[in-house]
Amino acid sequence: MATAILSKQDPDFGVCRELWSFGFDAVAVVDGTLDKIALNPRAEKLIQSLNLEDPEPEFEFLGFLRKRGIFTHVPSFDNEVQYSDRWLLINLVQTADGAFVVVIKDISETKALEIQLSALKAANNELNEIIELSADGLVSLDHTGVILRMNKAYEKIVGIKAEDYLGKPAKLIQERGHLPDLVSRYVLKDLKPKNIFVKLKGQEVLLTGRPVFNEQGALIRVVANIRDLTELNDLKNTLRDYHERAHRYETEIQRLRAREFETEIVGHSAETHKSLELAIQASTVDSTVLICGETGTGKELFAKTIHKLSQRASGPFIAINCSALPETLLESELFGYEHGAFTGAQKDGKIGLFEAAQSGTLFLDEISEIPPAMQVKLLRVIQDKKLRRLGSHQEKEIDIRIIAASNKDLKEQIRGGQFREDLYYRLNIIKIAIPLLRDRKEDIPLLAAHFLEKFNKKFGRHKKMTPQVMSMLVAYDWPGNVRELENAVERFVVLSDEMFLDAGVLAGEVGGERVLSADHAGLRNLLESAEKEIILNAYRECGSTRRMAQKLNTSQATIVRKLKKHNAGRSRRIS
Repeated sequence: MATAILSKQDPDFGVCRELWSFGFDAVAVVDGTLDKIALNPRAEKLIQSLNLEDPEPEFEFLGFLRKRGIFTHVPSFDNEVQYSDRWLLINLVQTADGAFVVVIKDISETKALEIQLSALKAANNELNEIIELSADGLVSLDHTGVILRMNKAYEKIVGIKAEDYLGKPAKLIQERGHLPDLVSRYVLKDLKPKNIFVKLKGQEVLLTGRPVFNEQGALIRVVANIRDLTELNDLKNTLRDYHERAHRYETEIQRLRAREFETEIVGHSAETHKSLELAIQASTVDSTVLICGETGTGKELFAKTIHKLSQRASGPFIAINCSALPETLLESELFGYEHGAFTGAQKDGKIGLFEAAQSGTLFLDEISEIPPAMQVKLLRVIQDKKLRRLGSHQEKEIDIRIIAASNKDLKEQIRGGQFREDLYYRLNIIKIAIPLLRDRKEDIPLLAAHFLEKFNKKFGRHKKMTPQVMSMLVAYDWPGNVRELENAVERFVVLSDEMFLDAGVLAGEVGGERVLSADHAGLRNLLESAEKEIILNAYRECGSTRRMAQKLNTSQATIVRKLKKHNAGRSRRIS
């Protein structure tokens, strides 16, 4: 059919037949009725490559051309159509007798390249947008140091125009005084990444350079970055100020929390407040604490306060009196032991107090009584945060805070060879000295009232103290400190049949045969002296008889009489 289009008498017939059979393009001839189609060898090969399911694929292809309306517009050139997974370029002309000559070219590879090129252009445009929107200045150089590209941020930070430097050596930027140094010169020399800090317009900037290599390992680019650190430094300063304020706020919060425990650590003397302030500060850190004070001053109470105010408050508080156990038992109590560690050991072993205090606080009271061998082991635990149970070869990590207490002068113990100096310095990170009760007599009335209320509530009593007895309590030296005072008040509440604690009762309950067992004259002098001290202190503190009466829980007339009795208040008039 195809050769019938041209007459055999046509002088070009032979040429057409050669082009039909051996031409490079795929050609199909379709008659005017669009029902018949002839394919040259190239077209047959192309149609077969489409892997059509129809046994006569050329007719399936013809039907596709009809549906696409290819024959509607004649002539028609450069029609790109997608058939199956291929892209075809179709050109169409019509002969004089109405037949159609269809030239088909497979442009799938070209189309794929176009799609890839379009994607690359989109990615390049996106990259350009990112580069231009970057707050950092970016510049790229070739392997010789010639500037290839520069973004707007670089222009702004350095203060130059890209058009003045593109295609020129980067060293011109330094030579013209826009930058004191160039990071690219280090990268070009060493072929390694480099960071340098320089001053630009009085502000610190960071210059970063990175080399780019091809597959053969040759340098092809240097990418340099400039970052203005002003904002970052401002943020660092702001963050530092924030941390400082946060620390101050945390300290204030700790102080506010400490008020919850002031009812336990009773007293308003300067000495008491100083010790309590140290305890509050100690609670904000995790360092070891050494509490020093005579027996009965309340060392364990301060240790508990530190624990309750610390971040370990949710963990256990374990206390042990080191003087209450012999060395062998003390070691097993502290370190624990495995099954069979010694005769009489529990079948399943036993956890030690170090492990029991995990995530909490271990309070070692009377630390001076620990034997020298145990001191070495304790020092190792504090240093390494690890321990080994008796009878075990395996070490365990522990996370505890240690607070130690002593009623002896540990430095004196060191000089006598009874206490290790290195252990002392490990424990003595924060030292809190608890004042003696006789050195803070103004706290005695508060403590006595506190203990009286405590034991009245505990034993269901309603005992009271007379002002005279309170004066005696203040006058007494209390060698047993707060504990002796607490025990005296408890004995009165429990053993006395009297509603009021008077001088007679007190003389029998407090101090044994020491100060308070004086005869009547001595007792009267003692009371007079104590009363005078209380009146004078109240006089200096209150400034008026009305406020003095309220403070001392008595009448104003009594205050006036006592002032006259003790020759107080004559230097200035009070009312």
